[in-house]
Amino acid sequence: ARIFLWGTNNLGKDVFSRVLYGGQVSLTIGILAVWVSLFLGLTFGGIAGFYGGWVDEVLMRFFEVLDAIPGLYLLIVLSTLLRDPRNPLARSFGLEMTSAQTFMMIVFVLGFIGWGGLARTIRSILLSVREFDYAQAAKALGASNSRIIAKHLLPATASFVIVSLTLAIPGFILAETGLSFIGLGPSEVDTASWGLLLRDATSRGITIQFVPWLLIPGIPIFLAVLCWNLVGDGLRDAFDPRKRE
Repeated sequence: ARIFLWGTNNLGKDVFSRVLYGGQVSLTIGILAVWVSLFLGLTFGGIAGFYGGWVDEVLMRFFEVLDAIPGLYLLIVLSTLLRDPRNPLARSFGLEMTSAQTFMMIVFVLGFIGWGGLARTIRSILLSVREFDYAQAAKALGASNSRIIAKHLLPATASFVIVSLTLAIPGFILAETGLSFIGLGPSEVDTASWGLLLRDATSRGITIQFVPWLLIPGIPIFLAVLCWNLVGDGLRDAFDPRKRE
């Protein structure tokens, strides 16, 4: 006999297997979005902190504009434009958007709107680190600016970057879950995520008091966010230079 450990949804699909598979989608989006944010934050924050002057001013104004963009509304607008049959872009790409394309769109948009704060902090650290003796010595020996930034200055920010990105992953996971819950995530036809599974609990024709197991996907979301926050707090304590032995 076939056994459904956590029951089935309204279409008869096994909730347990879909929760396991949905974890791959939700966790991967959070981790990949962090890598996008890391690349952009280190690149532009390092440039702003090393060169200073008008370069710093231009990039700082750009960071401030970026922080003013509400990520949720940006994703809603993009999703609407890419799925509107009256839009030429939608007719050629968005109307037939696959789950993989939606997945990548969410990753890049979440990463793009989440790197401004990291870049500002990287910039502030490099403004002081670039005056240290080892950085000035590398410059005096003729090292290129890109080498000085990559090999001598950015490593000084490693502890902050590791902790910051670890604490940012839960936010990206919750953002993906919320987007999937309101229907802006990957299609549930050929994939699943924790947000899509929670949306099953609010589908029409379902009375949650009779199928409470459809709320089970909320448990791994809570545990994943809690665990990432605990890891981030642990790393922050481990890298704290003022911590007493």
